[in-house]
Amino acid sequence: MLVAEKVMGFSDVKWNSWSGYHGKSPEYRQIADIPDYSTDNTAVWEVVEKLRQDGFTVVVAANFQSNLQACMIFEGVPTMAFPPKDVFLHLAEEAAFAVSDVGRRIGAKCVQTQAKTAPLAICLAALEVVQ
Repeated sequence: MLVAEKVMGFSDVKWNSWSGYHGKSPEYRQIADIPDYSTDNTAVWEVVEKLRQDGFTVVVAANFQSNLQACMIFEGVPTMAFPPKDVFLHLAEEAAFAVSDVGRRIGAKCVQTQAKTAPLAICLAALEVVQ
């Protein structure tokens, strides 16, 4: 539930066996159920939208060689309108690469993670970027 607290702004997060995780919603300050952002394909897009509202650019791509999903989160908006094709080709070819090099090439600081699922990759990158 770190994503709920650190990224989404929930407070007083608690668990109970009949309703799962719940906490105070940052918008309404009322108790609300918290989805499992790291496994829920629909809920994770709330994380992406929150990051976008906070000024980050989020890119999600599949790494077909390793069968992993990758997420890159850039601080601000890269100086290029969109990361160039060779960045994505590099991402597809390598299991891991120098994130600082990618950021330098497109003019922004970034973090990059890979995981078996896109929601998990997005959540891991989101937690890294908010630290």
